[in-house]
Amino acid sequence: MKLLKWIHLIENCRKSKNNCCKISLASGKIHGLRYFSNRFNVNYKNKTNHKLITPWIQSLLQSGSVIVSKVDNIYDNLALEEWLYQNYDFSVNNEQILLLWYNRPAVVVGRHQNVWLEASIDYCNRNGIDVARRNSGGGSVYHDMNNLNISFITSRKCYDRSRNLQFIKDVLIDNFKINVDISPRKDLVIRNGGEKISGTASKLNNHNSYHHCTLLVDVDKGNLRNALRLQPIKNVYSNATKSVPSPTINLKSLKHSVTMGSLIQAISNSYSKYYTANKDRISSVHLLNQIDSKRFGSINEIRSRFQSWEWIFGSTPKFTICSEFSDQSINYEMRIIIEKGYIQHVSVEPNLINENNILQSNLIGKVRFEQKDLEQAFETIKINSVGNQIISKILLAIFASYKQICN
Repeated sequence: MKLLKWIHLIENCRKSKNNCCKISLASGKIHGLRYFSNRFNVNYKNKTNHKLITPWIQSLLQSGSVIVSKVDNIYDNLALEEWLYQNYDFSVNNEQILLLWYNRPAVVVGRHQNVWLEASIDYCNRNGIDVARRNSGGGSVYHDMNNLNISFITSRKCYDRSRNLQFIKDVLIDNFKINVDISPRKDLVIRNGGEKISGTASKLNNHNSYHHCTLLVDVDKGNLRNALRLQPIKNVYSNATKSVPSPTINLKSLKHSVTMGSLIQAISNSYSKYYTANKDRISSVHLLNQIDSKRFGSINEIRSRFQSWEWIFGSTPKFTICSEFSDQSINYEMRIIIEKGYIQHVSVEPNLINENNILQSNLIGKVRFEQKDLEQAFETIKINSVGNQIISKILLAIFASYKQICN
């Protein structure tokens, strides 16, 4: 009953012109509606950022519109998707828009994944493949200029993943005579063969939602196999979301007439008729040749976050690496804990009190799990531990663990 009274008071505050209220709880007094809006998901104001939504932006966001990004940078495209999701309230009129985009080679991991366990970092670095983390859940995917990304952006009320996949399925059947099915995991797979042509993920808040998926048109299968880590790494323990590897196939290998251009055209032509009441309406298609702060105010901040080491690597859930090494016929077991991308714990058993103290004072919470940072920290430790052979063995073992997880 008390909870119902609190919610009733919150609703009264929300409806009043004064957005402040005081409610006494058994544990003390908590002032202000914003606290309760966070806990009970009360929408106390319109989500649309009117300072950023210009008439030009408004024209892009008419329900049934298709936006095609010609920008080939993964961080720009992720930022655009997030900018639309954050700054416009699609729930006011339940608008629905479609964002189509593609970019140069990239591995994109899910929000709750371990990037080191999902991507071959060394291979990506050597071959100019970007590594990114999106803001939605799900597994890791490979992108290149022949992979089409499709983002269905709408209100939370209109969120319908099954309908979106059915739309793509119908486009492929009607335009290219390619028969596909929707798998129990909400992926698109080839009928009979079962090979995967599309992965899918989504994100929702109180107002908005987006459901995005990939379509493998003619991707570089060699890069896909080598950039994504298909086999687990031994002795690494993590609760992060794990990808489920599946056999894949390019649409172009099934029907030669499928190209990026023909697929974009087919999807664009069908979208408005499928998602609006006017079945005769032709979709408004908007081409974006650049994504910048002049048109999308504050988007640089979102892009910077997507590009940052702290987001890509530092957002990895905590994980543990276990390894072994020997010195003078003694076998040692080492345990490394990485949290927020930093080394947070190193221990060696049998216990080496002096060496463990050196590691704790020089590594813990100070060193990113990255080659340059490790090398710099190791040089400092070596200078301060001249003649300590076991420290050198420990540092070599830590570096070997790092290289193992990056290969």
